[in-house]
Amino acid sequence: MQQSTEKRECQTSAPAVSARRAHVVRRLKLARQLIEEHYDQTLALADLAAAAFMSEAHFVRQFRDEFGVTPYRCLTDRRLRAACRLLERTAMPVTEIVVATGFGNRSAFSRLFKSRLGVSPLAWRRLSRRHRRPTVARRGVLPAAAALLLVLTPLWAQEGDAPPPPPPCATDAHRAFDFWVGTWEVYANDQLAGRNIIRKRHGDCVLEENWQSAQGSFSGSSLNIYDAANDRWHQSWADSSGTLLELDGGVQNGRMVLSGERPAQDGNGMVTHRITWTPNEDGTVRQQWEASRDGSEWQALFDGVYRKATD
Repeated sequence: MQQSTEKRECQTSAPAVSARRAHVVRRLKLARQLIEEHYDQTLALADLAAAAFMSEAHFVRQFRDEFGVTPYRCLTDRRLRAACRLLERTAMPVTEIVVATGFGNRSAFSRLFKSRLGVSPLAWRRLSRRHRRPTVARRGVLPAAAALLLVLTPLWAQEGDAPPPPPPCATDAHRAFDFWVGTWEVYANDQLAGRNIIRKRHGDCVLEENWQSAQGSFSGSSLNIYDAANDRWHQSWADSSGTLLELDGGVQNGRMVLSGERPAQDGNGMVTHRITWTPNEDGTVRQQWEASRDGSEWQALFDGVYRKATD
């Protein structure tokens, strides 16, 4: 009778252990999802452990046991994949890529990049563009795309885990405003008007703008996103004067043109605001802000030139 009881207890404990492990894995995947979606932001070990509802030490052990790498390695892998994509597909300077991918420090990024991929970031850019067209690889020379798959194999590609869907914001329409991304000094009438920083956020789906006037007395921010369902770009702007602008539009003749209405300051009717961003061949961007009561006569509110900041 005693032997029968022990056998029954052993049989019933296995499903309980399996259920507990499944619960732990679900929590670990929440932390991994946090890395995947917010790699470009500051992520401390405490943040990841909290997402998995574990202590930091326990989280590191469980994460490594489940995925074969530490949380830090997972985060740096994700950032490196994003950096490689930007190097291959854009002309963004390395300094901006460092910021956009969450590394923060260029020298540390360059050292890590070379130690993991064997070449510098700029060399990677040259190699990736050289191998963009189909070619027959020479013996011992691995095309950049294949090298990326071998060196930075996604963690979700492990056996038993489904591959991720394609990036939701990787179309040409989503990239139409990329020319505005960067750290800029903005000039009006050849005088410094302020500094504007535009960064990609939330899986490259959102452009976040942060403006500060040269005198420091005025600031504002905006979120910009391509709404695929309506085939429109949208901007929500708010500033230190209490002004809110909601603008919509899209690309017209190579320029981004957004417009929207808000009540006139005198309370008499509505005013249409229109902002146009024009990328110039020298890498600068011209921004024109105009307003009109009837849509026929436009008043210039701001006309500035964006130049890449040197510091």
